[in-house]
Amino acid sequence: MQFPNSRLLWLNTYFPTDPGGANFDENELIGLLMEIEDIMDRCEFDDVLWNGDLNYDKSRNTAFVATISRFLDRLGLVSVWDRFAVDYTHIHTDFISTSTLDHFVVNERLLELILDCGPMHLGDNPSRHSPIILKLN
Repeated sequence: MQFPNSRLLWLNTYFPTDPGGANFDENELIGLLMEIEDIMDRCEFDDVLWNGDLNYDKSRNTAFVATISRFLDRLGLVSVWDRFAVDYTHIHTDFISTSTLDHFVVNERLLELILDCGPMHLGDNPSRHSPIILKLN
């Protein structure tokens, strides 16, 4: 997308599920991250807005989370939930436990232009994932 002062690369992804623990076959995840990096290398853009169900909950101590965290750090990208409070984006099948699996990931410059964002917990939503919204200046 092109705006008057910026070319925006907008990515929407769905990641594999975090299998938990310290060991897992990371081939699918690494392949997906390489695809994202390849897209970023081939495109001309000023800012990145990447959203989706990343199945990435930073509160978990797993190899899956560590792999994604290293990738984001290396590319200088951050989840907007680092700046804006979020209670949860997903409620589990027990309808009690919650996680933050859905994200907007942006570069630092775009983070400064976000006016508001968060999940919308709607009672009539048939998914256990809450829609997430973001408002840019």
